[in-house]
Amino acid sequence: MKQKNIQMVFMVLLVFLLVTPIAYADYQDPLFEIVKGNVPGHSFFPIQGIDENVATTQYVIWGENTIYVYPPGPTQMNVSSSDVDDTNGGSGTWNVTIFGLDIHFTPIIETVTMNGQTPVPTVNQFYRINRMRIGRSGASEENEGMIYIGTGANVAGKPATIYNEIVTETGVSSTAIYTVPDGFTAYLKYFSLGTDTSKIIEVTLESRCIDCPDNSWSWDYHTHFDARTITHDDPLPFPYPEHSDIKITARNSVGGAYISADAFFILVEDGYNLINQSVTVTVPSEEPLDVNIVKSIDLMASGFTIFTIFAATLLYLGMISKIPGDRMMRFGVSFLFWIGSLSLWISDGGGFVPLLVLIAPTLISLVWTIQALGETTDYSTKKDIYSVY
Repeated sequence: MKQKNIQMVFMVLLVFLLVTPIAYADYQDPLFEIVKGNVPGHSFFPIQGIDENVATTQYVIWGENTIYVYPPGPTQMNVSSSDVDDTNGGSGTWNVTIFGLDIHFTPIIETVTMNGQTPVPTVNQFYRINRMRIGRSGASEENEGMIYIGTGANVAGKPATIYNEIVTETGVSSTAIYTVPDGFTAYLKYFSLGTDTSKIIEVTLESRCIDCPDNSWSWDYHTHFDARTITHDDPLPFPYPEHSDIKITARNSVGGAYISADAFFILVEDGYNLINQSVTVTVPSEEPLDVNIVKSIDLMASGFTIFTIFAATLLYLGMISKIPGDRMMRFGVSFLFWIGSLSLWISDGGGFVPLLVLIAPTLISLVWTIQALGETTDYSTKKDIYSVY
């Protein structure tokens, strides 16, 4: 009876040892891995729009209170500020980085050294300006004026035609537009809208495929709201194919009002599949996660689990066996399977706590193998002695 109780307790321990590594398996949030840069072919891109006085005419959410006009073709543009202190060595921002596209929709990144209100020409010709961000700054650690990129006559740092801008003291562009680069699909995962007015704000999310046969603008989302912030975390990201223009527009019911918009895109290079957000348990890996869900291995179907089950089963069978030689063989093979489980767990980058848990049955199986070997030797010796009589 005592031996059966010991066996029952040991079986409970075996179940605990088997389940613990699975319970401690690292959960990997696909979106978090993308932001960390661990997912090949995937990247993250944010845009925002700010309009402090949106009018009754529907236009892109930005600070110009007028309809946004896209560049007609690849264009060399000028970067300038409304404040003379946004200059190299000044108290404001010293340089600005531009994230745009060329005529082939290939991404271009260029950094321009600021010269206050004086226009500084870009080296590249831009077909689209997706985003701008300030870099190094002086004493104020921010852009002290409005930063513009555009063309035409410049008056106090403001060009005649504006293609993007950075609102004073914000550090990043605030024009709610985005164009999908060549060879990518943009998935809109999350966006938010906000206003502090009780007036009714009408908002639309619009898109068009620039070089498609059907190139008209269409409304993908439309709503009205007031005096609050509304957010949308899409359970299934909305896809936009390459060469698509995307814009968030708004208008006020009467007079002027403040509105802001933020949108977050996942860019997926052609040939990759989007990670399924519903996957909650994957094999921890030191290598970057493959985006293809076929390669996102379920821990319960992995070699680690198979090795662990065999190891635990053989350990139990060895424990209940009455024949010393059989016990030695089962414990020995169990030890080898436990070594295999440890190796797989370590190679897959498993956690430290489960590793300590796995070491326990490995050592137990080794010790019992040695003990069973001694029992087998004693049994053989006794058998030889008895055979003389």
